Amino acid sequence: MSTRRLLTALLAGVALLVRSASADPDTATASGGFDIAPFALPGAAPGEYWFEEPRDITGLEVLFRGPPPDSLAVRYRRNTWPQARLETARPIEDPCGFGWMPIDDWFNGRWQPAAVDARRADSNRVLVAFRGLTAESPEQSGYDVPYRRTLGLRLDVPDPGAIAGVRIFTASPPATSRLRVELDAGCRTPGRVGAVRGHNARVTDRTEGPGRTLELAVSHMRPAHPYGGDEGLVTFALDEDTFTVSLPALAEQGPVWYAEQGVYVALADDTTSFAGYRGRTAGAKTLDQRVRERREQTCAGARNGQPRPHPVSTNLGWPHHRHRFRLEANGDLVLHRWNVTSLPAPDTARFLADGDARLFFGLERRAILARVPDPAPVLAYGITACDGDVVVEQRSFAAPLDPAAPAGTGVIVALVRFRFENRGTAPAVAELPVAYSHRSGRSENAYAGEWQDDRLVPRGERDSLSVAGALLLSRWHGRTVMRARWEGGMAPEARGREVVFRRRLPPGGRCELLLKVPFVALEEPRELAVLAGLRFARAERAMAGTWRREAGRGATLWCPQ
Repeated sequence: MSTRRLLTALLAGVALLVRSASADPDTATASGGFDIAPFALPGAAPGEYWFEEPRDITGLEVLFRGPPPDSLAVRYRRNTWPQARLETARPIEDPCGFGWMPIDDWFNGRWQPAAVDARRADSNRVLVAFRGLTAESPEQSGYDVPYRRTLGLRLDVPDPGAIAGVRIFTASPPATSRLRVELDAGCRTPGRVGAVRGHNARVTDRTEGPGRTLELAVSHMRPAHPYGGDEGLVTFALDEDTFTVSLPALAEQGPVWYAEQGVYVALADDTTSFAGYRGRTAGAKTLDQRVRERREQTCAGARNGQPRPHPVSTNLGWPHHRHRFRLEANGDLVLHRWNVTSLPAPDTARFLADGDARLFFGLERRAILARVPDPAPVLAYGITACDGDVVVEQRSFAAPLDPAAPAGTGVIVALVRFRFENRGTAPAVAELPVAYSHRSGRSENAYAGEWQDDRLVPRGERDSLSVAGALLLSRWHGRTVMRARWEGGMAPEARGREVVFRRRLPPGGRCELLLKVPFVALEEPRELAVLAGLRFARAERAMAGTWRREAGRGATLWCPQ
């Protein structure tokens, strides 16, 4: 079979530059590569090779039991790479961004054919080298790397059983190290060092030295970057314990002392003796000791040392319905436009606002005394605030305009009730300003920008609200739109662009204001009549029962602590 014929038959697999390989499985290839195939996960399907983490594969050597087949294809698992490139990460300068970088997993992705070159090394051996990435993805012209970052490879051949073995190589160059191990370092080591094994590393020689010492020769890789999964690890089995040493850390940070078991490990060419190491680190504290000295390392210290949490918003809604309201920590109500525009439906055209609509109540100008959600799973929320002797209690939840509407249809209404009480000894005025904006937004953290004030309330322009009977109205693109219905014993008064509800209360006097806010505009007389007939107490009972039944269908997790 000619080389041209074999190249035509190859599809594409993991993209990386491959070197030729030797036949000895315990040594490097003839060109110096390091075989990672022995460290693949067990139990893979015939012809597949999976790893615990993505590896930068540069090529492979395929050994057949007889002559190579006429058709051979190599594929690799691909999902977020090459769009997400861990080697460009800045974990120290940008730890948040680094923490959110996606990384491929075993369950998502697809088998991607790779662009490869291949040559027949002998009668039953084929060497595969992967072309630059642009051979598969021309748009990656600035990232024409000779490898494929992948969790798995697949060899497509007529008979996977004909594969006698595969050697897989990465972009990290091979290296060798000699380790010096001393027992009874600082204390008596129980027993001796038994088996020594490696991951991404092979122990090629073990020499017992004088006394209780030994020297190890290790073949491994020098990782091309910290996130390639090529870090060599050597595991030592003692009579009573097992521990692992990182070869890159040993080279960068120096010797390791396992004080509890009396084991000292250093590179053989490191002239630091154990006595010298003890002298150099005398008086220094271990990381564990330094952490335990911190005040927060007690339960009381940790709890009392936490910064006071800031209040956050909550959500009000109905099961399986996309009309979801956001109740801000200051009591304002936000109607998120994306809820009904992300997927167009009949209710999309009824959301008569250019952005996120928001009703402003100004509770942030008062002293907030309490914020209390109902016990789960009920989606209801209460806020208590005071202004002088007048205390106001806001209670909010969402309910369907028509309870008989099929699940996920109809209109959801937010019911927001304000109860005022004069707890002073003199008459006082209960007052609630109501403002509206059809293109506002939700509150964000204090560093989000100058578009919101110090109380985290958006500064944007408010619409002009007016009162027509029991309705609060605003103008939108030349149309008059009903934004809410109000009920209660307070008198509305237009003041600038907002409507202020007021009532004078004697000592101990009380009054109430109820706002019914539909998520989309109501224009039909039938819907307005149904809204008028919506009763707060009845809707509240139905809402609580609905959420309890919904949650009762799920599993229960019980934890004794």
